[in-house]
Amino acid sequence: MSEAIYGLVGALGGALLGAAATISTPILTSRHARRQEQRARATDEFERLMSLRQATRELAMLLDRAHDSMLNGGRVDTDELRRELNTVLKDMRDAADRCEVHGMRFVHHPTSRDFDSATPETMALHHLVESARHAVHLLVAQQRRPTEDERSLDSHQVAHALRRAGEARRLLLGVLWERMESLQESAAAPR
Repeated sequence: MSEAIYGLVGALGGALLGAAATISTPILTSRHARRQEQRARATDEFERLMSLRQATRELAMLLDRAHDSMLNGGRVDTDELRRELNTVLKDMRDAADRCEVHGMRFVHHPTSRDFDSATPETMALHHLVESARHAVHLLVAQQRRPTEDERSLDSHQVAHALRRAGEARRLLLGVLWERMESLQESAAAPR
């Protein structure tokens, strides 16, 4: 008789363990899949933000090269500078647009209806673009001056505009880096 009871208890225990495994396995598998999906999304968003950061670096490097050439007394090929600026700005806008899939929306032009309620990252990007354009405009005007004295006077304005572009980039990077750090922290956190 005790063997029958042990058999019954064993069968019930096995049935309970089997039922628990049947219920818990899909839950655990689903939880793992959700975590993997969240990590993949965070990685994708981080890479998109990094792409925008790199695009702003290309802009800063372009402006630095032009400024260095100006400071060293060299002439800047203004047509080439404008072409490069347009290319870099297009790449930067494209990188910003790729961030929209993750909820970071950039409004690129003041005539857009959403510009009045723009986010801090939109305003920072706008100021960066406007400052860069202004600096290039001043640099082109400076290069057209006939005398060294006239070019020297304009170089202070160019340097000021370049500093403003650098400040705008730092503001944008602050917003981006804050989001990038939170993505890194969430990806590193055990779940």
